[in-house]
Amino acid sequence: MRALAVGDGQAPPAAADAPNVQELGVSWIDGAFAESACRKSTPAALRKRMSDLWAALNNDPEMKELAAEEAVSSW
Repeated sequence: MRALAVGDGQAPPAAADAPNVQELGVSWIDGAFAESACRKSTPAALRKRMSDLWAALNNDPEMKELAAEEAVSSW
């Protein structure tokens, strides 16, 4: 997987080569939106695995806590 763009103005080190959305012509800044995509030809089993991994991450208590902390520190 690779980052296509970031929404909060500056890419983290792991995605340093990804442009921010403003560089792509979108007048929008927000760090709370994430999405992933894959090619249409990606096997169904792999698409399911990716979906399951995102679901597990979103439901992980530690990840929820980190996201809540980040939301509070952003205000």
